[in-house]
Amino acid sequence: MNVNLLDLLKGQIGSHLIGKAASFLGESSNGATSGLNSILPSILGGLMSQASTPDGAGGIMDMLTSGGHDGGMLDNLGDLFGGGDATTGLVNSGGGIVRSIFGNKLGGVIDMITSASGMSRSSSTSMISMLAPIVMGMIGRQKKEHNLDASGLAQMLMGQKDHIASAVPSGFAEHLGFGSFDDLETKSKSSWGSLWSSATGAAGAGADYVKDTGSRVAEGGQEAAAAGGGMLKKLLPLLLLLGLGILLFPMLRGCGGEAADKMGDAAGTLKNKTTNVVKATGDAAKGAAKATGDAAKGAANAAGNAAKGAGNAVGDAAKGAANAAGNAASAAGNAVKGVMGAIKLPGGKELKVLQGSAEEKFANFLGKGGKAGGKEIFNFNDLTFATGSANLDAASQSRVKNLAAVLQAYPKTKIRLDGHTDNTGDATKNRTLSKQRADAVKALLTKAGINAGRIATRGLGDTKPVAPNNTPQGKAKNRRIELRVVK
Repeated sequence: MNVNLLDLLKGQIGSHLIGKAASFLGESSNGATSGLNSILPSILGGLMSQASTPDGAGGIMDMLTSGGHDGGMLDNLGDLFGGGDATTGLVNSGGGIVRSIFGNKLGGVIDMITSASGMSRSSSTSMISMLAPIVMGMIGRQKKEHNLDASGLAQMLMGQKDHIASAVPSGFAEHLGFGSFDDLETKSKSSWGSLWSSATGAAGAGADYVKDTGSRVAEGGQEAAAAGGGMLKKLLPLLLLLGLGILLFPMLRGCGGEAADKMGDAAGTLKNKTTNVVKATGDAAKGAAKATGDAAKGAANAAGNAAKGAGNAVGDAAKGAANAAGNAASAAGNAVKGVMGAIKLPGGKELKVLQGSAEEKFANFLGKGGKAGGKEIFNFNDLTFATGSANLDAASQSRVKNLAAVLQAYPKTKIRLDGHTDNTGDATKNRTLSKQRADAVKALLTKAGINAGRIATRGLGDTKPVAPNNTPQGKAKNRRIELRVVK
């Protein structure tokens, strides 16, 4: 997959937004530009270091999912850089991201950026926090557009080596503990083992096979065109496009994002040959039917050969299938969750909610006269907080407003909100963070008109896991807000 993330990010931000950032930070435009040029490669370099192992790449995938980093924010950066609550929220969100990326080495990275850019240390700290969500958004967009699994994401990031090595501040690689970016690439290939080589090998093999088979289809079409007539002139391009679709579909499924890029070249070549076929088609109507039949038979044979080749490529990449299957299952689950439904509340109000959501279950429980006592648990494990903070994203705030509407419809109901985290980091800090997140949900409910006396909160940290903490999926389940009806 040939992409330069650094250039994409710089192009996305542009001089206008750099000027806004400079104004917000109290720095000159030149200082902010220098800061940008040091910070973007540093964040990418930190992510490359994490992605050098399967566990680290899985952690990045988890961050992308839990943080909602799908590239959507990239379309509205002007508002985020304009100051006020939007910029403050961006900085708070980014602070959690860079702490997750660099851990206890963050301070040293900020010192390097400060030295390289000439900005103040406080400006460097704020700016790396502003830019981190944007970097994650760009990576999330690439993941979404190219359907990357963890190994594909790791290879995309490792592909940035040559762009990043000369752009990071001096001493960056040594500070993060991998010596040089060449050493990091070697370490990554060793950590991923056959998962790495089989994915890249399958991609290359798939691309070459499609180019070869596509050429044979085009050549067969040209021979048919020489004998064909007006009908063939209309049908042949359709047959060639059909054959190309049959060729590409199984290969794209089995070979990953790398193959997709290389297959683009094959498609271009085939397009040019198709154009030549159409131009070469004469008016020999007598041979049109036979020529069309021959072309269809040739396309079918070529498609069969391609399917066989795709099966071999898929077999070579089988070790990477687990990640792809996990992503597909997650996507399917999200699709089901995305179905909207309506519930009727006392007083005739109708509330639109996600089917199967916690607020739907909570409303149905109250509507059926459910008994209190704290035993019935409504699990809000899909509320999204910025990493390491109690800041809810916009979609999650909308969910909390739905919960407020249900509580307004049942004014005698009292609840308790229990905050939970996974086991990443210090247990004491996790307990504090979980309480802050429960309190943040309570604050939104009271802002919506719910009496604070009806809502109790607790922070339980990582003491009550509902899934193993040794996988990204398990950690995601353990990060949750639980609602219990107490009266």
